[in-house]
Amino acid sequence: MNTIKAIAPTSYQFSSMLSFGMPYRNEFGRFVAEQEFETEDDAKAYLRSRAEMVLETEAEITEALHDIEKYGRLTLDAVTASIEEVEPDFFEEIAE
Repeated sequence: MNTIKAIAPTSYQFSSMLSFGMPYRNEFGRFVAEQEFETEDDAKAYLRSRAEMVLETEAEITEALHDIEKYGRLTLDAVTASIEEVEPDFFEEIAE
């Protein structure tokens, strides 16, 4: 399981975080957006689609696609979202 996670520490970055189009919550005064994906490829495909939707120039899109493929991250304005591998917890393994 993979998760894309973006954190906006202030309300200024909040509008940037909304560009990722993921569910979010307020956590101790900061905004956290997360979305789970079955595979890293699915998570990367999601980030690629957001980059192509939000960024305006070919140069920005090319740089973003490079960062997604190489580092598993996308920066939109003031917020960076990163792909993290999530290990299932003990109780999820038992349920399966």
